Amino acid sequence: QSGFIHAVGFDMYQRMLEDAVQELSSDGVTPAHKNNGNGEFEPRIDFPFDAYLPNDYVEEPEHRVELYRRLSGAQEVEDLRRLTEEIGDRYGSPPEAARHLFDLIELKIGCWRAGVARLELKDQYLLAELHPGSDGQWGQRLQQVVGRVQGFPVEFTGGDPPALRLRWNGSTPWPLKIDQTNALLRQLQ
Repeated sequence: QSGFIHAVGFDMYQRMLEDAVQELSSDGVTPAHKNNGNGEFEPRIDFPFDAYLPNDYVEEPEHRVELYRRLSGAQEVEDLRRLTEEIGDRYGSPPEAARHLFDLIELKIGCWRAGVARLELKDQYLLAELHPGSDGQWGQRLQQVVGRVQGFPVEFTGGDPPALRLRWNGSTPWPLKIDQTNALLRQLQ
């Protein structure tokens, strides 16, 4: 393994591992280490940016692996914030790819807490597919969601699973889109 990692580079190796996990997840085998009353699921997020710890930011592979482990274990936004502060103190101001990684993990925590099984972030819209909950009752889940969404021009899409769509102006900057997505997810919790 170490020869292969050396040949392709650690970041590429990490992405290959993540792709393999995603592939297994799409076949119905999902990590089920979190349960918030919505049943056990691992949110899937289509994120438009590279999100990783660059080699020149965290140079030691062992440290990067440990940080990835700790980041992936964050189950609350406060845990993530403390960890990102610790990383900033130790390694300096994070580069763009690392900031995107922190954003992605915050979105994942929000999805898990809000019962959003899949989140798709595009230039013109956000699509959030709902998880049915442990009992699989869409009607009850939709009533909960409708009662919580306030102040967002959200459309409900039909289909199975149902989803929320929030349209953006193409000129809306991405940091604002990510903030709005996190705010919407907080309302759904």
